[in-house]
Amino acid sequence: MIGKTIGQYEIQSLLGQGGMGEVYQARDSRLGRREHRRRVFRFFQQRIAGIHPWTQPYFQPRISPDGRQLAVAVNDGKEANIWVYDLSGTTSMRRLTFAGKNRSPIWTRDGQRVVFTSDREGDSGLFWQRADGSGEAERLPTAEAGVFHTHGRR
Repeated sequence: MIGKTIGQYEIQSLLGQGGMGEVYQARDSRLGRREHRRRVFRFFQQRIAGIHPWTQPYFQPRISPDGRQLAVAVNDGKEANIWVYDLSGTTSMRRLTFAGKNRSPIWTRDGQRVVFTSDREGDSGLFWQRADGSGEAERLPTAEAGVFHTHGRR
């Protein structure tokens, strides 16, 4: 992301990261100065508000690793789906998911797929789908009952 330009903002440095994503410092090319995170987030809120075809709340906007696309969760109380938007504005938003309640989009490192939670098979699980919408969503493997991952820690 560092060095990429999204809208009027040039991403300059990583400020922090955690379970909810990453936070970057950006430079506003129109004003010629660094911008506070809130102003950059407001820019994305306005951009999303100007392009989405719904009036329902959106959640967890996630920018692709190459900075060209945005994945966002939308929940109208009846359906919860993931949509993908090309930040260049040359194409319209595309609905990525169709079955079940789908939430918490996260891009794979290569930007080829979006990972998300879904209850499409009756229970909550992790799925991934190609970001271009081709192919079906695939459930990621789950651990056997009583098995847990320690991430290399004991």
